[in-house]
Amino acid sequence: MTPENWTYLSQLVRAMRQCGIRGERIGERVAEIADHLEESGADPVAEFGRPIELAERLAVDEKLLPVWARSLVVQLAGMSLAMIGAAVGTPAFFSPAPVTVELGQVLWAVVFGALIMVVGWLGVRHLDGKSWESGFAWWWFPVIILGVWVGQKLQIGLHVALFTATRAVAATVGIVFAAVGLSIASMYSSRVRFPPGAEYLKPLRRGPFSGSSKRP
Repeated sequence: MTPENWTYLSQLVRAMRQCGIRGERIGERVAEIADHLEESGADPVAEFGRPIELAERLAVDEKLLPVWARSLVVQLAGMSLAMIGAAVGTPAFFSPAPVTVELGQVLWAVVFGALIMVVGWLGVRHLDGKSWESGFAWWWFPVIILGVWVGQKLQIGLHVALFTATRAVAATVGIVFAAVGLSIASMYSSRVRFPPGAEYLKPLRRGPFSGSSKRP
């Protein structure tokens, strides 16, 4: 397995997860593609296109349409709920007084959650199959800074109390929201399972930290 092929397959796993393909199917498809690349010696980008392009074609075969919209909406909703849970529950662990949740806090949590998901989504869509650096763009940083500024302005400017709860209730609500949100966000990220004989591909699940591997 060449380093170039390994990088391509690792990025393909990320792209397929973003497109909502089940982990078991990802493992099967990636193992098939790995075998083909080993046998043919072909350049994966020339053969299949960028990882996100191949992932979207495979998602069509899985009848997951529209793949990008469904995945993005679900992950945005999940991360927003998780951040709202953090905004509600965190004060309960640091303040002895009852917790008052304001509209500005909730909106800030939604904005911040959206920023996290959109940046991650854009990163996968920019991967070129050759290097992980291609998943980053300089213009994202001004966008992130602007989003953080907008979120802070919302938090500071909208001191509208939504509800006041005891520490126990706030902590419970926060934990439930965070757990539900993260579960929703991971709906399109089921664990990748490789078929027998392709266990050497398991490090691909770690993305850019997958290192390299050779077929035993």
